[in-house]
Amino acid sequence: AAEAARAGIEKLVRMLYWGTLFDTSAGDPTVVWARSVERKACISYAAEHADRTGGRAPVSEADLDELARVGRLLTSRPDGLAVSHADAMRRCTELAEALVASRSGGGAQRKGGAKGRRVDGADGAPVDLIALERRVSRVMGMAYSQVEPVMQTGDEAGGSHPTQGAG
Repeated sequence: AAEAARAGIEKLVRMLYWGTLFDTSAGDPTVVWARSVERKACISYAAEHADRTGGRAPVSEADLDELARVGRLLTSRPDGLAVSHADAMRRCTELAEALVASRSGGGAQRKGGAKGRRVDGADGAPVDLIALERRVSRVMGMAYSQVEPVMQTGDEAGGSHPTQGAG
């Protein structure tokens, strides 16, 4: 039971970590800039992987968008959704429970006992839990997830725009 709990917590933390890291939808301009740099770095690593292997990139902008969307669904009430804070937290918890309960082979347990890969997101769009897990796995499987980022200002990088280099 302890191993299952730990695995569920790790799955949830990975989703929240990557979902937050790639979310450029709102916030302080410096935070949005740093997250944009992270997204660009991740996509660059994916493109390098595709060039090196002759295959397709393991992740795309759409993948990062979906990670960010689900990260927001796990932590906040969607904009324009008129529900109480208690109801919003219940919805966040239900999505987290579905994510933790999902298995790559069998799907998540839905209300009523039916197994399925998709659950309804509070924003009205479905969340494909298996596809979500695959996105997280693909990001974590790239060299990008092992690199220590070094954020530089444009002046430090010898230019006028912010960059990210490997440290």
